[in-house]
Amino acid sequence: MDTLGIFLAQAFSRSTAKTHLPEIRKVELSYNARQGVSVLPFLQTAPEAEPFPGFLAPLDIFSILNDYFVFLNPDFESLSSWDRYCKLPKTTRSEKILAEFYRILRVYFLVCTHQEGRIEEKPEEGLIILNLPETSVVYTAHLAPIALEILCSAVTYYLFSLKRPDPEAYVEAMLSSYYKDVADHISFFCDEGSNIYQFQMAFHMNRHLRLIGGNAPIQMDTEFVFFELEDFHQDALRYPIDIYFRIEKQLYVVPVEALTNNKLPRIELERWKAKEVYHG
Repeated sequence: MDTLGIFLAQAFSRSTAKTHLPEIRKVELSYNARQGVSVLPFLQTAPEAEPFPGFLAPLDIFSILNDYFVFLNPDFESLSSWDRYCKLPKTTRSEKILAEFYRILRVYFLVCTHQEGRIEEKPEEGLIILNLPETSVVYTAHLAPIALEILCSAVTYYLFSLKRPDPEAYVEAMLSSYYKDVADHISFFCDEGSNIYQFQMAFHMNRHLRLIGGNAPIQMDTEFVFFELEDFHQDALRYPIDIYFRIEKQLYVVPVEALTNNKLPRIELERWKAKEVYHG
């Protein structure tokens, strides 16, 4: 039984968050090359529910994320939300970022659900002030409203990526882009820990649009994989392309942002192997 698939289907069906997910389109990378990888199965995007008005969507996403962590580790169910955060896996960059998303949503949840919690909108400053001072720990966050939408989008993207071929390095790059945009819109944050963490990005990933193509001609030598791209496709800002290709039946997905002069060191190929959990 595909229990993860069942969990994700239920999560998406109940989500009310307004999300900003990548738009995925097919692109032909060469009109002369023979057919490569068929990308049609990978064009599916995450289902979007009708957004719920007001402040409830981040609470919904926090609940879904809580359920996801309990799904992975049933022992988490008996833990407080802070203990849960402390025990979350933080080995990979993606795990660390996901934990920080949970931490930010947790403060929103605590402020919204505590009788002493206060939410103040300051449209002239473009801020929402979250404040819960009358407890043993002061919970406070000053953030732009768009930060909450991006935060909900990031969690939704991550859960949907679990059923896609996106390699771990790809998911990490996308989450890093989401996280930077969230952190840039938080001017103050306080909970049991220190300030929210800052992560150095290996490269900037376009999280708004992805163009996927499976017929780029490639060549290899002992050091590099070379991708033959049309001149106009070499502008990564205008054409944020994901290149799907196979080497000895192994599927790889490489974002063009990870290339230097249209080439990728062969030593990095392992990072861009498509996930085997993908079921189409």
